[in-house]
Amino acid sequence: MLEFIKSREHLKYKILISLLIIFILINYYNTITFTHIEMIDGTGNIRKIEIPFEEKSTENKVYIFRGKMHCSNFSHRLINVIPDDTVEYIKINDEIVSPDKMDIKSLSGFINGFDVDVSGYVHPGENNFEIKLLDYGGTFGLDIDNSSRDKLYILTHVIILLLFSILLYYFFDYLRLKRKLLFSILFRYKKIYHN
Repeated sequence: MLEFIKSREHLKYKILISLLIIFILINYYNTITFTHIEMIDGTGNIRKIEIPFEEKSTENKVYIFRGKMHCSNFSHRLINVIPDDTVEYIKINDEIVSPDKMDIKSLSGFINGFDVDVSGYVHPGENNFEIKLLDYGGTFGLDIDNSSRDKLYILTHVIILLLFSILLYYFFDYLRLKRKLLFSILFRYKKIYHN
């Protein structure tokens, strides 16, 4: 009977850990990745950069950031763009993204940025993107990432958190039972030893 209970406990852990790994992989597979990012300044100089990017400037300039975004069939459809100072346009696969696809109050916003719905502009595999940025002097920069407001992002993270919480609960419950068992054995041993 004890062996059956132990095997059920082990099976429970195996299932939970497997589900957790599956959802972590699903989340990774659903993420849009940004690579080969270049910045072109007003004089035509091209420079490879890493996102997030930030730099000091002394004058008003126009910069173009371009690169590749890699998507799968099930990728998130919302990306978050944080510009400093202002985005003039966003192009994906040579098509200008319509303002009604952007969740914005303005095309500036170096704190939270704004979300862009890229569905209808991207296809599975490699996609090109281009962002024209206006700099008004001081610090300028750009960050692009998957939006935490994407429904798929929220769903996968809630499931991962739930599975992790259940796993922790079972783990601490297992430790509690082990401790109880250990104390009961020690107590019996003490009783036998003293008698």
